[in-house]
Amino acid sequence: MVRRWIAALVLVAPTLSAPTTKLQPLVYTVHVTPPTHQALDIDVQVPTDGRDSIFLMMPIWSPGMYALESYGDRVTAIAAKAPDGTALDVSRVSPSRWLLKTGRHATATVSYTVSAARGTNLSTGVTDTSLVIIGPATYITLADDHKRPAEVRLDVPSSWKPAATSLDAAPDRHVNHFVAPDYDVLADSPILDGTHLTSASVTVGGVTHRWADLGEAAFGADSAIAWVKPLLEEHHRFWGSLPLKNYVFLNIVTRAGPGSGVEHLNSVAINTNGAVPTTQEGWFRQASFISHLNALLAPSKGPRS
Repeated sequence: MVRRWIAALVLVAPTLSAPTTKLQPLVYTVHVTPPTHQALDIDVQVPTDGRDSIFLMMPIWSPGMYALESYGDRVTAIAAKAPDGTALDVSRVSPSRWLLKTGRHATATVSYTVSAARGTNLSTGVTDTSLVIIGPATYITLADDHKRPAEVRLDVPSSWKPAATSLDAAPDRHVNHFVAPDYDVLADSPILDGTHLTSASVTVGGVTHRWADLGEAAFGADSAIAWVKPLLEEHHRFWGSLPLKNYVFLNIVTRAGPGSGVEHLNSVAINTNGAVPTTQEGWFRQASFISHLNALLAPSKGPRS
């Protein structure tokens, strides 16, 4: 009889476990309204879970870099309101943290401005024709809840192209609407957009690889992805598999060169001058540069430097 009771408890135990609560996401809207004046206006809808107050933060770190940052210093204005429009008190308590008094509203909308003078693989930047989003330099988040999912919407001019990023498209499949399972993934997924954004893709090892150029590049996206394909095939042959579902080379075309890169979860943000190498040494250096960045992601997506 005792054994039967034990067997019965084993069978019903899974149904007695506490249900998993689905966390409400942080919902960001990034506004680009020319003239931009080298600044981004961002709204984020923040779930409060009924608390009297919550702490918000900007990171002091950035994926792929071994350095302390001060991204909170780039927030030049901040305000908050309840769903009914009532103003809520939000105040800076440290260089990278703010205290929001919620009034026990279920959500609060926090509106803030971040300086975005120059878009590179290290910093967020906006002009009237281009946008570079580096996550930690852009997104304020809950200080004690990095596992909460997030959504990002880009409110950009209608003449701009669809953005390039490794983030998943939102279920509604709307252009420039993306989702992330948590803040770590959001922060580790740069976004490029603008009037001069071109891209091309190939599939290697069952994984779609995309090359996106933000800016005018003589060595365009079609040529770049065709050139990089043999390197990807060699990585696949060497490792036996590619542990990715998609990968994006995010090339920010600048006047500088020959190039630098910061590795991310499913992408790499690089600065290049977009020029076609003119010597055998130049081709070798470019191949070595791209191959190094891609190799850091196999076979286990790390370590990244």
